[in-house]
Amino acid sequence: ALALFATSLNLLVGYGGMVSFGHGMFFGLGAYGFALTMQRLALPIPVAILLSVVVTAAVATVIGAICVRLKEIYFAFVTLAFQMLVHSIIIAWVPLTGGDQGLRGGIPRPPFLGLNLADQRQLYLFSAGLLVVGLLAMHHIVSSPFGYTLRMIRDNAQRASFLGIHVYRMRLTAFVIASVFASLGGVVMSL
Repeated sequence: ALALFATSLNLLVGYGGMVSFGHGMFFGLGAYGFALTMQRLALPIPVAILLSVVVTAAVATVIGAICVRLKEIYFAFVTLAFQMLVHSIIIAWVPLTGGDQGLRGGIPRPPFLGLNLADQRQLYLFSAGLLVVGLLAMHHIVSSPFGYTLRMIRDNAQRASFLGIHVYRMRLTAFVIASVFASLGGVVMSL
């Protein structure tokens, strides 16, 4: 779980050059989104994972649309401000999230596709599988033309803009992709 989170942050900071102090909010949104979906809606696990990742991507798109316009330290502090806003909502919305006591009642893990995640061994193998798929996907992303373009923007955004690269769109895309993988890490943590 933390490996997915750390590598997603590396995608944002290391390859994109966008230092985010609020990246943990996407980890938390993935964890809470998955847990609440399983508790309240009783959906199959793959659907709950997909739903929590999609909701996190939507939130990241809105937050990223504001943040990626900003430069260096302003970007970092505005992401921190959004994280504190999300944290405050989670703490204050006690009937839904349990506030500072956390979720109560456990997270149901109904069997699916022959997997029973209530069994610790199968849970470990499933989590390890999600980790490997996530790491391979991120490796593919940073090795693609998108990854090289992202590094070019990190090194010299003005030059990249002169070459015809839409810097804002590329940064926003990287922001959303990093949030999706952080969310997946949160899902794995809450399993």
